Amino acid sequence: MKKEKLIQSPSEDARPHVVLLGAGASLAAFPNGDRLGRTIPLMKNLVEVIDLGLLIEQTGENIGKENDFEAIYSRIASDLKYSGIKE
Repeated sequence: MKKEKLIQSPSEDARPHVVLLGAGASLAAFPNGDRLGRTIPLMKNLVEVIDLGLLIEQTGENIGKENDFEAIYSRIASDLKYSGIKE
């Protein structure tokens, strides 16, 4: 079934579809960045893209072994000794 026909007269027997878009899809759609040429960040390169490396180093803690923001934030959020850094 062509999409135009489905839009104009959706049938009850058509299976539902779910489309998930995230940063990976955004990066794939805009590999050269946004209209201003800024790189689309992913969780794995967010530290680098928005230049958080120095801030992480300044904490004096060994929380930023990698550039994966999700892993870094998970470490900060799950350990009470990092509560000041989290704030």
